[in-house]
Amino acid sequence: MYASVGKVAILKENTATSQAFYNLVFDNSTTRNIVFQILKKKEINNEWMPVISTGTQANLNAEKVRETVVAIPINIEEQKKISSLLFKLDSLITLHQRKCQVLINTKKALLEKMFPSEHEAMPKIRFKGFSDAWEQRKLGDGLIKEYEERTIKEDQYPVLSSTMSGIYFQSDYFNQEVSTITNKGYKIVPLNFVTYRSMSDTDVFHFNVQNIVEKGIVSPAYPVFSTVNNVTNNYFLTYQMNESAYFYNQLQVAKEGGTRYALSYTKLCKLYVYIPSYIEQGKIASLFITLDSLITLHQRKSP
Repeated sequence: MYASVGKVAILKENTATSQAFYNLVFDNSTTRNIVFQILKKKEINNEWMPVISTGTQANLNAEKVRETVVAIPINIEEQKKISSLLFKLDSLITLHQRKCQVLINTKKALLEKMFPSEHEAMPKIRFKGFSDAWEQRKLGDGLIKEYEERTIKEDQYPVLSSTMSGIYFQSDYFNQEVSTITNKGYKIVPLNFVTYRSMSDTDVFHFNVQNIVEKGIVSPAYPVFSTVNNVTNNYFLTYQMNESAYFYNQLQVAKEGGTRYALSYTKLCKLYVYIPSYIEQGKIASLFITLDSLITLHQRKSP
């Protein structure tokens, strides 16, 4: 077995396979099904790892598979019930994975059409009742405001990690406390304010709304800012900054550095976004928040 070492499947029709496959033939489907589930468990739990030979390509020798001892119920009816339950669970997992992918594709398509492209005054898709042109504005011209309050004592608030996938308690993200010896002087991030990692190993910067605690703290290297009440919606703004090709292209020009890139708050303030009415911003933000919640729900229901 190469590449997908240890992965198992049931062939539903006569099929020829390469020599890289190890094929098992059973006298009856009941035994086949229960053995399939046992071998699948071994793959999922990495139980094959001790017997896989490594080199230029990992290999699970057929002899090792033949020598593997598995425990199965003697009672045929019990075998049927166990395998039937596990196949039903597999079907539910597959269903949630498919639903999740549909939602991801829907979100991607809407992001492309609900924010204007460069030199366009309006997006391709809008909510009913909105027809005014969007305004192109510089972030620093009254859309965002830097927030620079810092802690005055140790562990004043929980330490947060602003990552490419969202914002987390640092202890949860790394499964341990990993901040420096002192966090006195860290920047405070109030609820619903925005922060981002100003240094990036790639060409991507990700902006996160702090939505998990009343007040958290981040490294002094992380800029923190708020949106202006009744002018800019924090979620609308960060969706555009994270997903818009127009904004991404500006970031490529604004970033500084060679092997690592930096984006200061000063540079950020010079970039442009497209802004509709505050009410329309809220509707767009609500749509994508709902989609993200549904995607997360289906991801939790599947491994």
